[in-house]
Amino acid sequence: TDAHRIDNLGLMGFGIATAARGWTTKHDVLNTLSADKIKTWAKSKRL
Repeated sequence: TDAHRIDNLGLMGFGIATAARGWTTKHDVLNTLSADKIKTWAKSKRL
C-alpha cells in the first residue's frame, strides 16, 4: 500500500486487487523480498 496515514491501511485490498488484475505476483514487488534479495537486486542495479 502507499498509505500515508494509518486510517488508509483499510484501502490495501484495493491496491492488492489492482495489482492482481495486472498479473503482479509477490516476486514483482520489491518490499516482499528478503533483505538479502533486496541487497542483491540493488547491487545488480548499481544503487
